[in-house]
Amino acid sequence: MSKELYTRQYINVVGLALLLYDHILTWQDEIQYVWRYDFRLEVPLLDLNGSLRESRNSTWTMKATYFISRYFALAGHIVNVIYSSPYFIQRQNGDCLAWFKFQMGAMMVLVFNMEFIMMMRVHALYNHKFWVGAVLAAWYMLCRTYNAWALPRAVAQVETNINCIPIKSPGTSRWITYVVIILNQAMFWCLSYRKYRCAVRDGWSDYSLIRLVIRDNSWAFLLLVGVLVSLIPYDVYVKNQGHIIFCIMTCLLSIIPCRLVLNIRCLKYETDSEVEQVDMSTIVTRNTM
Repeated sequence: MSKELYTRQYINVVGLALLLYDHILTWQDEIQYVWRYDFRLEVPLLDLNGSLRESRNSTWTMKATYFISRYFALAGHIVNVIYSSPYFIQRQNGDCLAWFKFQMGAMMVLVFNMEFIMMMRVHALYNHKFWVGAVLAAWYMLCRTYNAWALPRAVAQVETNINCIPIKSPGTSRWITYVVIILNQAMFWCLSYRKYRCAVRDGWSDYSLIRLVIRDNSWAFLLLVGVLVSLIPYDVYVKNQGHIIFCIMTCLLSIIPCRLVLNIRCLKYETDSEVEQVDMSTIVTRNTM
Protein backbone atom coordinates (compact mmCIF):
# COMPACT_ATOMS: atom_id res chain seq x y z
CA MET A 1 0.00 0.00 0.00
CA SER A 2 1.24 3.48 -0.87
CA LYS A 3 1.89 6.34 1.50
CA GLU A 4 -0.73 8.47 -0.29
CA LEU A 5 -3.39 5.86 0.41
CA TYR A 6 -2.89 6.01 4.16
CA THR A 7 -2.54 9.81 4.06
CA ARG A 8 -5.92 10.10 2.36
CA GLN A 9 -7.51 7.71 4.86
CA TYR A 10 -6.14 9.61 7.86
CA ILE A 11 -7.22 12.98 6.44
CA ASN A 12 -10.72 11.67 5.72
CA VAL A 13 -11.01 10.38 9.30
CA VAL A 14 -9.83 13.75 10.65
CA GLY A 15 -12.37 15.51 8.40
CA LEU A 16 -15.15 13.27 9.69
CA ALA A 17 -14.10 14.01 13.27
CA LEU A 18 -14.20 17.74 12.49
CA LEU A 19 -17.72 17.50 11.04
CA LEU A 20 -18.93 15.52 14.05
CA TYR A 21 -17.28 17.97 16.45
CA ASP A 22 -18.98 20.93 14.76
CA HIS A 23 -22.26 19.01 14.85
CA ILE A 24 -21.91 18.51 18.60
CA LEU A 25 -21.08 22.20 19.12
CA THR A 26 -24.15 23.38 17.21
CA TRP A 27 -26.57 20.60 18.16
CA GLN A 28 -28.48 22.62 20.76
CA ASP A 29 -28.82 25.64 18.47
CA GLU A 30 -29.88 23.36 15.62
CA ILE A 31 -32.70 21.84 17.67
CA GLN A 32 -33.88 25.22 18.96
CA TYR A 33 -33.54 27.41 15.88
CA VAL A 34 -33.97 24.96 12.98
CA TRP A 35 -36.20 22.05 13.95
CA ARG A 36 -38.14 23.16 17.04
CA TYR A 37 -38.63 26.92 16.64
CA ASP A 38 -41.03 26.99 13.70
CA PHE A 39 -41.89 30.39 12.23
CA ARG A 40 -44.80 30.79 9.88
CA LEU A 41 -42.79 33.37 7.99
CA GLU A 42 -39.07 32.83 7.77
CA VAL A 43 -37.04 35.01 5.46
CA PRO A 44 -35.84 38.11 7.34
CA LEU A 45 -36.21 41.45 5.64
CA LEU A 46 -34.98 44.88 6.58
CA ASP A 47 -37.57 47.62 6.86
CA LEU A 48 -36.78 51.21 6.02
CA ASN A 49 -36.21 51.85 9.72
CA GLY A 50 -33.76 48.96 9.89
CA SER A 51 -35.88 46.51 11.85
CA LEU A 52 -36.39 42.87 10.98
CA ARG A 53 -39.73 41.82 9.63
CA GLU A 54 -41.04 38.61 8.11
CA SER A 55 -41.80 37.61 4.54
CA ARG A 56 -43.43 34.68 2.81
CA ASN A 57 -43.41 31.16 4.19
CA SER A 58 -40.05 29.54 3.49
CA THR A 59 -39.58 27.22 6.45
CA TRP A 60 -39.15 24.19 4.21
CA THR A 61 -36.45 25.96 2.17
CA MET A 62 -34.41 26.81 5.24
CA LYS A 63 -34.70 23.31 6.67
CA ALA A 64 -33.86 21.69 3.33
CA THR A 65 -30.71 23.79 2.87
CA TYR A 66 -29.61 23.07 6.43
CA PHE A 67 -30.28 19.35 6.01
CA ILE A 68 -28.13 19.27 2.88
CA SER A 69 -25.33 21.24 4.55
CA ARG A 70 -25.26 19.10 7.66
CA TYR A 71 -26.53 15.61 6.97
CA PHE A 72 -25.91 15.16 3.25
CA ALA A 73 -22.32 16.30 3.74
CA LEU A 74 -21.91 14.07 6.79
CA ALA A 75 -23.31 11.02 4.97
CA GLY A 76 -21.14 11.69 1.93
CA HIS A 77 -18.04 11.99 4.06
CA ILE A 78 -18.81 8.75 5.89
CA VAL A 79 -19.02 7.04 2.49
CA ASN A 80 -15.62 8.50 1.59
CA VAL A 81 -14.08 7.25 4.84
CA ILE A 82 -15.40 3.75 4.16
CA TYR A 83 -14.41 3.61 0.50
CA SER A 84 -10.97 5.13 1.10
CA SER A 85 -10.07 2.35 3.55
CA PRO A 86 -7.40 -0.11 2.36
CA TYR A 87 -9.91 -2.98 2.47
CA PHE A 88 -12.28 -1.36 -0.05
CA ILE A 89 -9.43 -0.04 -2.19
CA GLN A 90 -8.09 -3.56 -2.63
CA ARG A 91 -11.53 -4.79 -3.67
CA GLN A 92 -11.88 -1.99 -6.25
CA ASN A 93 -8.67 -3.08 -8.00
CA GLY A 94 -8.21 0.37 -9.53
CA ASP A 95 -11.82 0.72 -10.75
CA CYS A 96 -12.61 4.00 -8.96
CA LEU A 97 -14.54 6.02 -11.54
CA ALA A 98 -17.92 5.63 -9.80
CA TRP A 99 -16.42 6.74 -6.49
CA PHE A 100 -14.87 9.85 -8.04
CA LYS A 101 -18.17 10.65 -9.75
CA PHE A 102 -19.83 10.50 -6.34
CA GLN A 103 -17.20 12.76 -4.75
CA MET A 104 -17.39 15.37 -7.49
CA GLY A 105 -21.19 15.28 -7.57
CA ALA A 106 -21.48 15.58 -3.78
CA MET A 107 -19.09 18.53 -3.72
CA MET A 108 -21.05 20.30 -6.46
CA VAL A 109 -24.33 19.81 -4.56
CA LEU A 110 -22.73 21.38 -1.48
CA VAL A 111 -21.45 24.31 -3.56
CA PHE A 112 -24.92 24.84 -5.07
CA ASN A 113 -26.48 24.73 -1.62
CA MET A 114 -24.04 27.18 -0.03
CA GLU A 115 -24.33 29.69 -2.86
CA PHE A 116 -28.13 29.44 -2.72
CA ILE A 117 -28.09 30.27 1.00
CA MET A 118 -25.79 33.25 0.47
CA MET A 119 -27.84 34.44 -2.49
CA MET A 120 -31.03 34.41 -0.40
CA ARG A 121 -29.33 36.33 2.41
CA VAL A 122 -28.08 39.03 0.05
CA HIS A 123 -31.49 39.23 -1.61
CA ALA A 124 -33.11 39.70 1.81
CA LEU A 125 -30.54 42.38 2.64
CA TYR A 126 -31.77 44.34 -0.39
CA ASN A 127 -35.42 44.05 0.74
CA HIS A 128 -36.12 41.46 -1.97
CA LYS A 129 -35.75 44.00 -4.76
CA PHE A 130 -36.74 42.52 -8.09
CA TRP A 131 -33.64 43.57 -10.02
CA VAL A 132 -31.32 42.13 -7.39
CA GLY A 133 -33.22 38.84 -7.34
CA ALA A 134 -33.34 38.66 -11.14
CA VAL A 135 -29.59 39.24 -11.52
CA LEU A 136 -28.70 36.77 -8.77
CA ALA A 137 -31.09 34.11 -10.09
CA ALA A 138 -29.85 34.49 -13.68
CA TRP A 139 -26.21 34.24 -12.63
CA TYR A 140 -26.95 31.29 -10.34
CA MET A 141 -28.64 29.37 -13.15
CA LEU A 142 -25.80 30.22 -15.55
CA CYS A 143 -23.26 28.80 -13.10
CA ARG A 144 -25.33 25.67 -12.56
CA THR A 145 -25.66 25.17 -16.31
CA TYR A 146 -21.90 25.35 -16.70
CA ASN A 147 -21.41 22.89 -13.82
CA ALA A 148 -23.87 20.44 -15.38
CA TRP A 149 -21.98 20.69 -18.67
CA ALA A 150 -18.49 20.48 -17.17
CA LEU A 151 -18.96 17.76 -14.55
CA PRO A 152 -19.29 14.75 -16.93
CA ARG A 153 -16.31 15.98 -18.95
CA ALA A 154 -14.26 16.47 -15.81
CA VAL A 155 -15.00 12.95 -14.58
CA ALA A 156 -14.00 11.49 -17.94
CA GLN A 157 -10.55 13.09 -17.64
CA VAL A 158 -9.73 11.58 -14.24
CA GLU A 159 -7.12 8.82 -14.20
CA THR A 160 -6.06 6.88 -11.11
CA ASN A 161 -3.52 4.27 -10.15
CA ILE A 162 -4.22 0.87 -8.62
CA ASN A 163 -4.74 2.51 -5.20
CA CYS A 164 -7.34 4.97 -6.55
CA ILE A 165 -4.91 7.89 -6.15
CA PRO A 166 -5.45 10.49 -8.92
CA ILE A 167 -2.56 10.66 -11.35
CA LYS A 168 -4.42 12.92 -13.78
CA SER A 169 -7.16 15.43 -12.97
CA PRO A 170 -9.40 17.63 -15.16
CA GLY A 171 -7.60 20.52 -16.78
CA THR A 172 -9.45 23.67 -17.84
CA SER A 173 -12.79 22.79 -16.24
CA ARG A 174 -11.15 22.41 -12.82
CA TRP A 175 -9.59 25.86 -12.92
CA ILE A 176 -12.75 27.49 -14.26
CA THR A 177 -14.71 25.92 -11.38
CA TYR A 178 -12.26 27.40 -8.87
CA VAL A 179 -12.54 30.81 -10.53
CA VAL A 180 -16.36 30.67 -10.54
CA ILE A 181 -16.47 29.84 -6.81
CA ILE A 182 -14.10 32.71 -5.99
CA LEU A 183 -16.00 35.08 -8.29
CA ASN A 184 -19.33 34.22 -6.67
CA GLN A 185 -17.94 34.78 -3.18
CA ALA A 186 -16.50 38.12 -4.29
CA MET A 187 -19.87 39.12 -5.76
CA PHE A 188 -21.76 38.25 -2.56
CA TRP A 189 -19.24 40.17 -0.48
CA CYS A 190 -19.31 43.24 -2.76
CA LEU A 191 -23.12 43.36 -2.70
CA SER A 192 -23.10 43.06 1.09
CA TYR A 193 -20.42 45.73 1.43
CA ARG A 194 -22.30 48.06 -0.91
CA LYS A 195 -25.38 47.76 1.30
CA TYR A 196 -23.24 48.31 4.39
CA ARG A 197 -21.75 51.51 2.93
CA CYS A 198 -25.24 52.76 2.13
CA ALA A 199 -26.23 52.00 5.72
CA VAL A 200 -23.22 53.91 7.06
CA ARG A 201 -24.06 56.87 4.86
CA ASP A 202 -27.70 56.88 5.97
CA GLY A 203 -26.86 56.37 9.64
CA TRP A 204 -28.32 52.91 10.30
CA SER A 205 -25.28 50.64 9.93
CA ASP A 206 -25.60 49.39 13.53
CA TYR A 207 -28.68 47.29 12.79
CA SER A 208 -28.17 43.60 13.41
CA LEU A 209 -28.95 42.18 9.97
CA ILE A 210 -26.51 44.48 8.20
CA ARG A 211 -23.66 43.62 10.55
CA LEU A 212 -24.45 39.91 10.53
CA VAL A 213 -24.51 39.50 6.75
CA ILE A 214 -21.36 41.54 6.11
CA ARG A 215 -19.53 39.65 8.87
CA ASP A 216 -20.61 36.18 7.72
CA ASN A 217 -20.00 36.88 4.05
CA SER A 218 -16.54 38.26 4.86
CA TRP A 219 -15.60 35.13 6.79
CA ALA A 220 -16.97 32.85 4.07
CA PHE A 221 -15.09 34.79 1.39
CA LEU A 222 -11.79 34.72 3.30
CA LEU A 223 -12.03 31.03 4.21
CA LEU A 224 -13.02 29.71 0.79
CA VAL A 225 -10.66 31.91 -1.21
CA GLY A 226 -7.82 31.28 1.23
CA VAL A 227 -8.27 27.51 1.10
CA LEU A 228 -8.64 27.39 -2.69
CA VAL A 229 -5.57 29.56 -3.24
CA SER A 230 -3.53 27.52 -0.77
CA LEU A 231 -4.62 24.27 -2.47
CA ILE A 232 -3.57 25.38 -5.94
CA PRO A 233 0.11 24.44 -5.46
CA TYR A 234 -0.95 21.01 -4.16
CA ASP A 235 -3.42 20.59 -6.99
CA VAL A 236 -0.68 21.26 -9.51
CA TYR A 237 1.22 18.32 -8.02
CA VAL A 238 -1.85 16.09 -8.09
CA LYS A 239 0.21 12.91 -7.98
CA ASN A 240 1.22 13.74 -4.42
CA GLN A 241 -1.56 15.66 -2.74
CA GLY A 242 -4.54 16.10 -5.07
CA HIS A 243 -6.56 13.44 -3.23
CA ILE A 244 -7.01 15.62 -0.10
CA ILE A 245 -9.05 18.33 -1.83
CA PHE A 246 -12.42 16.57 -1.57
CA CYS A 247 -12.09 16.16 2.19
CA ILE A 248 -11.11 19.78 2.86
CA MET A 249 -13.79 21.24 0.60
CA THR A 250 -16.51 18.97 2.01
CA CYS A 251 -15.75 20.18 5.54
CA LEU A 252 -15.82 23.83 4.49
CA LEU A 253 -18.96 23.48 2.36
CA SER A 254 -20.74 21.84 5.29
CA ILE A 255 -19.65 24.01 8.22
CA ILE A 256 -19.95 27.43 6.54
CA PRO A 257 -23.58 27.06 5.33
CA CYS A 258 -24.68 25.57 8.66
CA ARG A 259 -23.25 28.56 10.49
CA LEU A 260 -24.88 30.95 8.02
CA VAL A 261 -28.31 29.42 8.64
CA LEU A 262 -27.89 29.21 12.42
CA ASN A 263 -26.66 32.80 12.68
CA ILE A 264 -29.63 34.24 10.80
CA ARG A 265 -32.07 32.05 12.72
CA CYS A 266 -30.53 33.05 16.04
CA LEU A 267 -30.82 36.72 15.05
CA LYS A 268 -34.47 36.22 14.10
CA TYR A 269 -35.20 34.47 17.41
CA GLU A 270 -33.49 37.19 19.46
CA THR A 271 -35.29 39.93 17.52
CA ASP A 272 -38.68 38.31 18.13
CA SER A 273 -37.84 37.86 21.82
CA GLU A 274 -36.94 41.53 22.15
CA VAL A 275 -40.23 42.53 20.53
CA GLU A 276 -42.16 40.26 22.91
CA GLN A 277 -40.34 41.75 25.89
CA VAL A 278 -41.16 45.26 24.74
CA ASP A 279 -44.82 44.34 24.29
CA MET A 280 -44.96 42.73 27.73
CA SER A 281 -43.32 45.71 29.41
CA THR A 282 -45.82 48.00 27.70
CA ILE A 283 -48.73 45.92 29.03
CA VAL A 284 -47.30 45.89 32.55
CA THR A 285 -46.71 49.64 32.46
CA ARG A 286 -50.24 50.33 31.30
CA ASN A 287 -51.74 48.08 33.99
CA THR A 288 -49.79 49.78 36.76
CA MET A 289 -50.70 53.30 35.74
